[in-house]
Amino acid sequence: MPPVLPNKPQHPRGKLASIEHGCSLLDQALDFIRPRLLPGQTELQIKKQINNWLKKAGAMGFAFPTIVAFGSHTANIHHRPSHRKLTKNQIIMIDLGIKINGWCSDETRMFILGRPKTVWIKTYNQVLAAQKKAIQALKQTTVPAKQIDSIPRKYFPIPHSVGHGLGKIIHVRPKINPNSQDMIKPGDIFTLEPGRYF
Repeated sequence: MPPVLPNKPQHPRGKLASIEHGCSLLDQALDFIRPRLLPGQTELQIKKQINNWLKKAGAMGFAFPTIVAFGSHTANIHHRPSHRKLTKNQIIMIDLGIKINGWCSDETRMFILGRPKTVWIKTYNQVLAAQKKAIQALKQTTVPAKQIDSIPRKYFPIPHSVGHGLGKIIHVRPKINPNSQDMIKPGDIFTLEPGRYF
């Protein structure tokens, strides 16, 4: 679920409930696909299974094309799924978003098939710590978006914006990047997605 600042004002009718419902379906889709991440499956096959499940579950459209990436493909955040097959001891990235009543949701998750490398565990802990620090800073009533963007960058370089607002399209204000002039205010709904890539 994307962060929502407390003391939120009134949203457009149904916005928050729709995004929450969308995120719930994304969580369920990830639970569905987890046991199906098996050696020999291709990125395209996994994408098709996820999309079919989401359509049957009530998705009213996709916020962006579902991304499934294996191994070195995970270094490309805009990767287009291919015929690459999943093998043991590989990392997997799934980035997906749907629309409910026109409102976009967005989640990215990493999986490992097999035994994780020590560097992967260390990296996971770094990213999680950086994200938690950014969330803690959001307890202020209003905060500059670029200030939130700067927090995870103290831990490691990030080749993209740390986050973005969610609305009728997938990227809306507040834009959470180093050059943003936006303020994050109570009631804003947005992603916080720092990441490291191999």
